[in-house]
Amino acid sequence: YSALVAGEVQVIASGLGAATPFLQSGQARALAALSSQRPASLPDVPTLAEAGYPDFTLGSWMGVFARSGTPRQIVDKLETEFLRALAQPDIKSQLVNLSLEPAPMHSKEFSSFFEKEIGNWAAVVHATTLAPQ
Repeated sequence: YSALVAGEVQVIASGLGAATPFLQSGQARALAALSSQRPASLPDVPTLAEAGYPDFTLGSWMGVFARSGTPRQIVDKLETEFLRALAQPDIKSQLVNLSLEPAPMHSKEFSSFFEKEIGNWAAVVHATTLAPQ
């Protein structure tokens, strides 16, 4: 953001959480959301699809992972507790205040989502002829 604020670059792509202080202070202006939906905290900011790029979406996400071989009962307990915490109104509120939009998933749903993400990014790597690292 320092390069943007200093006028060294004209545009950057960033997660909304990191951008929020600069947007709130007026040092930066949101042009479009890279996600498939408008952010709840910036409902007037169009998505790139709405701006004429219907095939472009790039959402950020966070997940919780456990080491392979972790006993199922421990995985189930972690899942239960994380989902319980994310359902708490004060936790939801704190995340929204950070411009994060919680979308909790059960582990099987998250595993499917994660595999899809890997496939999507593998296609990007292949299309750009980047060497996997």
